[in-house]
Amino acid sequence: MRFPEQQPGEEIVLVIRKHFIVYLGLLLNFFMVFIFPLFLVFPFLFAYFRATHPQGVLIAEIFACMYVLYGLAFLMVAWMEEAFDLFVLTNQHLVDITQISFFRRSVTATPLLQIQDTASHVDGFWATMLNYGSVDVQTAAGGTSIFSISRVPDPPSVSRAILSEAQKAKNTGSHPPEAPAPA
Repeated sequence: MRFPEQQPGEEIVLVIRKHFIVYLGLLLNFFMVFIFPLFLVFPFLFAYFRATHPQGVLIAEIFACMYVLYGLAFLMVAWMEEAFDLFVLTNQHLVDITQISFFRRSVTATPLLQIQDTASHVDGFWATMLNYGSVDVQTAAGGTSIFSISRVPDPPSVSRAILSEAQKAKNTGSHPPEAPAPA
């Protein structure tokens, strides 16, 4: 895997993605909003059109197909916005890739030497039972800034991994290598 602005010699240590429960929630919403009403409303609509206008059944079938296709498009956009939100931890940087909308993405990176602290939060019954939550990373880049990713699996271990890698970078004193000068 490669990511934007990856330096030569920079190795990926950990890719932090959202918990699978996010995708189950998207599927549940899809079924509740698009599929469930399809089975409740459309049988009555088809029966009405069969009784009154036999040609109207075709129109109702086309409408039902368009309804499902619209729902699938909506599901795919929502899935993409969740699936492409991730952290990439390398031996030199922490990269936060956030998918804001369908055609808009934000990529923010901070050197591991600037990471000051991390915090993990697990809030609620389901989050505790399924072990997911959020991770906040505090940096000293210019002013104090915070990187945050929500609904990640096992937030305490993710937080520890980020701090551990930052501590390794500080102990070795390794700074990101400079790009080679053009010949």
